[in-house]
Amino acid sequence: MAYINSNLRQHPFTGAFSYRTITDEAQTVAEFDFLPGIYGFILQDRPNPDTGTMTFTEDVSGGATWTIIASGNPSAGQVRVDSERGICIFNVADNATNFLIDYQGAGTNATLSALQGFAQVPTQGVINALNEVTAPVDTDEYLIADTAATETKKITQANITNKILNDLFDKTEKTYVDPGDVVGIREGDSAAAIKSFDLGSFIRTGWQLTGETWTYSSTDAPSYVVTVPSDATTRFSVGMRVKLTDSGTQYFIITKVAATSITLYGGTDYTLSGGAITNVYYSTFKAPFGFPLDPSKWTETLTDTAVNSQASPVSGTWYNLGSLSISVPIGVWRIYTKMTCELARGAAGDIDLEFTLSTSSSAVSNTRFSVRNVVVNVTDCLPTLVNEFDLAVITKTTYYLLLRANSTGTNVVQTRGDILPTKIELVCAYL
Repeated sequence: MAYINSNLRQHPFTGAFSYRTITDEAQTVAEFDFLPGIYGFILQDRPNPDTGTMTFTEDVSGGATWTIIASGNPSAGQVRVDSERGICIFNVADNATNFLIDYQGAGTNATLSALQGFAQVPTQGVINALNEVTAPVDTDEYLIADTAATETKKITQANITNKILNDLFDKTEKTYVDPGDVVGIREGDSAAAIKSFDLGSFIRTGWQLTGETWTYSSTDAPSYVVTVPSDATTRFSVGMRVKLTDSGTQYFIITKVAATSITLYGGTDYTLSGGAITNVYYSTFKAPFGFPLDPSKWTETLTDTAVNSQASPVSGTWYNLGSLSISVPIGVWRIYTKMTCELARGAAGDIDLEFTLSTSSSAVSNTRFSVRNVVVNVTDCLPTLVNEFDLAVITKTTYYLLLRANSTGTNVVQTRGDILPTKIELVCAYL
């Protein structure tokens, strides 16, 4: 080989190179030590990128000449040359092939730029053949060109991770959250970019936008049914609060959840018109911002001020005096019942009065809902009977207020709403 191993031939003042013709430089294709899976070599001289020709001839008798390509991944019999840095990349099939190369050189090529050039040579086809590291660990290492120190160094995965975290997060601690403060989240298991979430508004108000389309389905006042995307049972549960827009802002409590429908209780003030539903928010909090907590707004009430009488009542027979009843909507309720009643006898004796709330208009359905009062040796008794209990219903159910005399010789049994109103109150237990 006619080659002079000179220093880099560059004029110190003008920067111009003095190129010389290099003939029969001997090189052998091999796997790069620091880039496993990539095959080639670096020319001893920095080649002239502007003029002259290069030839790669196999170093055997009658050796073939390899085709030089300017882009893409080399096939067998081809070589990709970075003519500015002298990096030569071959197909793996050409590994261990000996070559004689003719070109114009500008001195020794043991420069940082030659090594840096590896990061700029498109070798995707070769890289794709390598085993992939799907879960890098902190100790994994990469080759990097330190431009400040003008040398090649290594960097670990831990270095990269720390750099990313330091750039993303301000280390200054914030001890409170304002509306509009956002955090980055990734949507489910999606590979999409990280999105922002208004954490400040959620924490301060307690409301989270559903991001779903809800449509009106039916009315069974004071409850309403809406159709929602499936499967709602994985996202919502009874007792959650809901805020939506339907002819203004409406508030509800969820009382039933099915796969594609939700039952909402609107209390005394909130309804669905049957029109479009927009801006649907939900909350797992007891008191999200704006949600009314006044129990009277979430209470169903029956009040009666009349005197309802039954003359000569049959002992042990239940009477639905005044046809008093109340419809209990779907949900769980705290029930309060109160009745001032009277039993009069023709002669002194025992008075035994009992009242209940029942699904039947003529029989007791649950003794837990009953209250009894016994007075001995009187002709008239006027007690006020009260009861309190929890009740859960899965369908809207009518309950009747019943009264009976368990003693004989009774002239009359009656409610006395004129003295103290007869009352049934159903307070939503989810409140």
